[in-house]
Amino acid sequence: MVTIEGTVTIGNMPPHRAAMVSLSFYAVSGAEFPPPYGGDPPADAYDQSVEVCSESPSETDFCEPHRSWHFAAETATGYYYVQLRVVLYREQDGRMFAQCEQFFFRRRPLHVPEDGVSDVAFPVTWPELALEDLHQYGIVSPRRPWWRFR
Repeated sequence: MVTIEGTVTIGNMPPHRAAMVSLSFYAVSGAEFPPPYGGDPPADAYDQSVEVCSESPSETDFCEPHRSWHFAAETATGYYYVQLRVVLYREQDGRMFAQCEQFFFRRRPLHVPEDGVSDVAFPVTWPELALEDLHQYGIVSPRRPWWRFR
C-alpha cells in the first residue's frame, strides 16, 4: 500500500452550517481506459472511499466562499478515476437542507506509482443554485427511538 496526499478545494460555496466531503476511487487497468460507468457511477460502485471532512452542524454559517481540506489515504498502486462527493448543510427560514453534489474527474485517471502521490489537487466550483431550485426527495422528521415501539 502507498499513500496519496493532497487537497480538496471548493470555490463559490454558499453559506452553510456544515460540510461532509469524501473522495471515491475507481480502479482502471491503465491510463488509456475510459471512465467507468461513462463517468456517472452508482453510489456504491467505488473501489475505495476516503472521508476528507465530516463537520458537525454549527449554530452559525460558514461564510468563506473558498474552503480547502487536506487528506491522506492508503491505496494500492495503479490508475484511478476519482469522484468528489460533497454534502452541504444549509439553513433557510428555520429549515435545514442537505445539498448533495458530485464531481467526477473524468479527463484522465490518477496514476498512483510505487512511491505514492503527495501533491494531488481536486479543485471544484460549487454550482450556483438557489435552495428552492434544488430537487427534493422528501422531508426527514425525527422519530421516537426504535426501542419505544415495543
